[in-house]
Amino acid sequence: MKNSFFSKIYNYIQKKNILKKFKIVLYYFDSLLLLWIKKPKYSNQGKKKVLVIYNLALGDGVIFNCSSKDYRSIYPKDEYQLDLLCQNGVQNLYVDNEIFDNVIHLDFMKAAVNPVIRFKNYKIIRKTYYDIVIDPIGIFECTTNVLLTRATVSKKKIGILDKNKEIFLNKRIYSKIYTDIYTIKKDKILSLIEYYQKVIYLVSNKKITHDVGFVPLKTKKIKTKIPKKYFVIFPSASIELKRWPIERYREIAKMVYEKLHIPLVVCGTAIDRVAVNDLISDLDIDVINLLGKTSINDYFEVIKNASFVITNDTSAYHIALSFQTPVIIISGGYDFDRYIEYNFKRKEEFKKPYIVAKRKKCFNCHEFCPYFNNEDKLWKCLDEITVHDVEIQINKLIEDERLGDENEFGEQIK
Repeated sequence: MKNSFFSKIYNYIQKKNILKKFKIVLYYFDSLLLLWIKKPKYSNQGKKKVLVIYNLALGDGVIFNCSSKDYRSIYPKDEYQLDLLCQNGVQNLYVDNEIFDNVIHLDFMKAAVNPVIRFKNYKIIRKTYYDIVIDPIGIFECTTNVLLTRATVSKKKIGILDKNKEIFLNKRIYSKIYTDIYTIKKDKILSLIEYYQKVIYLVSNKKITHDVGFVPLKTKKIKTKIPKKYFVIFPSASIELKRWPIERYREIAKMVYEKLHIPLVVCGTAIDRVAVNDLISDLDIDVINLLGKTSINDYFEVIKNASFVITNDTSAYHIALSFQTPVIIISGGYDFDRYIEYNFKRKEEFKKPYIVAKRKKCFNCHEFCPYFNNEDKLWKCLDEITVHDVEIQINKLIEDERLGDENEFGEQIK
C-alpha cells in the first residue's frame, strides 16, 4: 500500500528546508477562504466559552493529557464551557478523560491539501464565538495550530512564543492573530511534558505551581487474546526520514526472540502497513499480527501489557512512557531534548526509557539538518545507529527487568 498523498507532500517538504518557510502561502490563501465564511455573533449564555486548540497526533496527545486536567482548575465547570479542537481519529483520547465539555474533531491532514475540506473545517470552527482561545502548541512556523487560531472568532487568543526554538513566522503576522502572547525565555529546551505544564503555568497567571508527571491512560481490557509475555516493535514513523531501516529491525527481532523466546506483537493502522509487512515478511519467529485489528484502546492495551517496546516512533514511545512500559527509542537528534530525553523535575519517580542515539553538537536542529543530501532516505544521525548500538540497550533492559528469568508464553492467537 502506498503512502497517502499528504504523506508524500509532507516528506518532500521536510527534505527541502527552504520550502518550510513557504508555508506562509497558506496564511494568504486562508484570507480568501475566510472572506466567504460569516462570523458568528457573540452570545452571553452565562458561562464563558474557552477553546483549546490541540491538533497534534496521538503520541503528543498522550503527553498533553498528563497536564490537561489543570485546564479545569483554571476554568471551572460552573463558570466555563471548556471545548477542545483536535485531529479526527484521536478524539477518544480526550472524550474519555471527561475534562472537556465538547471535543470537536476535524480532519486537518486532508485539509492541508484539499481546499474544500479546509473550507468546511473553517465553517465548523466559526460556528461559535469564544471568549478565550488557547493555542498551547507554540508559534514557530505558519503551522496548522496557528492557522486554526487565526480562523477562530474570539475576544482573546492566547499563543506561546518559545525562544528556545527558532521562530520562522513573521512577528507582523502572529501579532495580528494572537491578542496575548506568553514568552518562554531562552534557557533550556523543555521536555514535552514540562512544556505543556509551563503553558498552563503561564495561562493561569502562575497559579498552577505543582510539578507534572506521567499519567497512565484509562483503558478497557482488550477483547483480543494476546500472550502473557511478548515484545512489541513499532517500525513506522510519521515521515520516512524518521524510519530506522527495516532490515535492522528484522535483525533486532530475531535477536530478541533468540534471547527470550517470547513472541513479537505488531500493530498499527493502514499507514503503517508497508513498514510492518516488510518487518514480518518471512521473519522466522513467532509473530502475532494485529495490524488493522485494534482500536485506539486496544493499541494502548497492547503497549501497556508488553514486556517492552522497541520503536523509532515518538507516538508509541510516549504511550509506553505514560504506562511505564519499558521502552527502547531509536532516535536522531532533530527534536531530541523536547521529544526524546525526558529531563524533568520528577523524572526519578518514573521508569527511565532506554535511548539509542548518536549524540552530536548539532542535535535539536528541528529538522533543519545542515548535513542532509537529497539522496538521503533518512536523517543521517538516525542512519548512523547500528544494530549493535540497539543490542547494548536491549541487554541492559533485559537485565534491569529480569526478563530472562521466565519465558512462559501464555495463550497465543492462532
